[in-house]
Amino acid sequence: MSPLSRRWPLLLLVSAVAAYISPTPEPPGAVLYDRSWPYPASGGDSWPPNPWGRRLWRRAAGAGAAPRPAYRGAVGQPHWMPPQFLQGADAERGLQRVLSRQRRKHGRPQRWNIARLCEERGECTCYSQKTRATYCCDCEWGSCFPGQAGVALEGGQLRRMDRLAAGDRVLTVTSGGELTPTTVLGFLDRRPQATGEYLHLQLASGHQLRLSANHVTFTRSGGGVYASQVQPGDELLVAAANSTSYSPVVSVQYSIMKGAFVPLTEHGTLLVDGVWASNYASFPHALSHALTTPFRLWPALLSERFVVADKNVLVDGLKRLGRLTLGAYSGGVLRLVSP
Repeated sequence: MSPLSRRWPLLLLVSAVAAYISPTPEPPGAVLYDRSWPYPASGGDSWPPNPWGRRLWRRAAGAGAAPRPAYRGAVGQPHWMPPQFLQGADAERGLQRVLSRQRRKHGRPQRWNIARLCEERGECTCYSQKTRATYCCDCEWGSCFPGQAGVALEGGQLRRMDRLAAGDRVLTVTSGGELTPTTVLGFLDRRPQATGEYLHLQLASGHQLRLSANHVTFTRSGGGVYASQVQPGDELLVAAANSTSYSPVVSVQYSIMKGAFVPLTEHGTLLVDGVWASNYASFPHALSHALTTPFRLWPALLSERFVVADKNVLVDGLKRLGRLTLGAYSGGVLRLVSP
């Protein structure tokens, strides 16, 4: 055996080490790729770390032309991309696809998989004792009105809650039982992608009020009560044509729905699904109406400049103060599974 043939493994090893520790040059018009998903980090650090420590480049097709991908990823995207069900508006739809596959395979969704998905979205895992469903929910804030709830405008039309905006004129009811217009000043809570458990209060008049268990509504006998305290036979104030009347509750059902919205009006009340309801949840109506006086006097406090991660920091501080001093009413229908 020749000396060269005996040394080629050593030469190959030296060449590989030299290629590994040598810096990768940055070609002109290149785009940086990183294998650090799902934990991208700035400054070159990532976890889990890239075991090869190499930066992968691709060269642009030419000046002014779209770069060609070096891997199977789409143009302008790295090869390792997060799944579509964890991205933006497709997150909820993708989550339902995952749960559907689990139901077909296992007969029921696997809770540990749901918990992992909720953790990826930065949310908690909640279990509904009424619907026996496990879903992703906010760790601190509850839900109030779903996005599909209808709000009566001044002209009599209905507008979905998720399409309502500050400045809209909606209908409410005065203390004398008369319809009157009021202005939406802003939103105490507006989370279109949130998921929560909602009650469906079916009335004899055909109206169906959809709201969370801890939201305040008004009955004929008890005044302002939480929705979870409403029982069949209780009468709620509904609007029909240009008049109002009381209609008894026929049944109470539960479902998991998308969206969490809390509009704030000048009167503190509004017509939702044709039924008179409060703007507030978790605390008594009169107390909440008094504490939100600064927001009605200066609606700019509800603008986007005070919103961080879909939550108004001023409203969040007010809620935390109320929980510390009074304790919030949750309705007792949700059980937190994991943080």
